Amino acid sequence: MTKATIIIFLATFLLIIGILLKHHIYKNFIITKNYNDSYLKKKFIKKMILLFFIALSIALTFSNFNIGYKKLPTYANFIDTVIMIDYSTSMLANDVEPNRFFASKIIANNFIDNFQNNRFAFVLFGDDPYIEIPLTDNLEFMKRIINSIDLNDQYYRASRIISAIETCINLLERSPATYKNLIIISDFDFAENQLTSSLKKRISTELAYIYCIIISSREGSRIYLPQKGSFLKDQFQNDVFSKTNINFINDLATLPNCFINRWQDSFEKYIEIIQKNQKDQLVKLQTNDNISPRKANFFFGFLAAIFIIFYIFENIDISEILYDGLLLIRKIGSSLFHFDKKEKKL
Repeated sequence: MTKATIIIFLATFLLIIGILLKHHIYKNFIITKNYNDSYLKKKFIKKMILLFFIALSIALTFSNFNIGYKKLPTYANFIDTVIMIDYSTSMLANDVEPNRFFASKIIANNFIDNFQNNRFAFVLFGDDPYIEIPLTDNLEFMKRIINSIDLNDQYYRASRIISAIETCINLLERSPATYKNLIIISDFDFAENQLTSSLKKRISTELAYIYCIIISSREGSRIYLPQKGSFLKDQFQNDVFSKTNINFINDLATLPNCFINRWQDSFEKYIEIIQKNQKDQLVKLQTNDNISPRKANFFFGFLAAIFIIFYIFENIDISEILYDGLLLIRKIGSSLFHFDKKEKKL
């Protein structure tokens, strides 16, 4: 019971009791002088009890009182997915034409077109992760932003994958969606050889699926810098060779909710796997039952109405009502009769 419910109950009960006491004292003690009539006392106590329950039911009707719980089938019309695209300098390698970064944008758009009932966020990661677009269901806007981004070679960017994944999980952590997915589109040319144990635990518990697309040939490639018209060189003026970190990929593959695919492999088959996972998620969402408190307002309102009806019929004297009705009809008739007589005299 809340404070408001208690106040409503006390106010209603005291008002009703005040009216009843006034009526009872006036009718039975002043008019009839029946001070010791046990029947009247029992009737008065009966009224008091009935009015107590009427006041209590009225008060509880305006309360937040719950009776048990009920199952509510819930259907979330969206699944939240973050798309990560590698923005490091190695993505300028052209073993994937015209280069890895351009191919990544095409694949990201393909994902957006094939995912159903999804909200998307877009994160670029290189030296630091950047949340370019927070979670949105405006897919056309999302694709326009992705297509408008270009990778330049003005300065060198590495790939900090661990901090990027943590940023994406933190972003999804604030989401109300039941299922949360992560898509990583990268050449996976990382300095890190494995994920931390704490990050693995977060991926397994907080993400439904993590999809990894490797945008790189198995052989690797030199990194061509189009603005400079030359290949990237190290401090010894040797060409930098970019290749997928197999150790990191093997570590990712140990996660039970991780799917890995190379761009050369059948992308259509990979899309089929993703769509199947999406369908399973939507079916689970549709059949998922949430427990919700069962509100008792209607029940107490109905109970109050029953008590009020019972009280009215308990205290109504039918013969007295009929007698008063006949007297009223007689008075109206006699007044009309006398009025007709006066008109005749005039």
